[in-house]
Amino acid sequence: MQKIGTLDKRVHLLGYKDVKNSNGFYEQQFVDLVGHPVYARIEPARGKSFYEQYEADKDASTYMLKVTIRYRKG
Repeated sequence: MQKIGTLDKRVHLLGYKDVKNSNGFYEQQFVDLVGHPVYARIEPARGKSFYEQYEADKDASTYMLKVTIRYRKG
């Protein structure tokens, strides 16, 4: 169980959503899913599976992070 005080960063939950454009067609846009920022803890990803993925993507200059938020419905 995580202590609530460790959720010290504000993040937006983003994702793709179908939106109707001016021509009447649907297109996917990157939008804020919740509508407001939520508190989260951000830390470096650790563990064997994260390390293997990091080694596989080493050339792509990516950095694996673990983001923890409180439970939300939906």
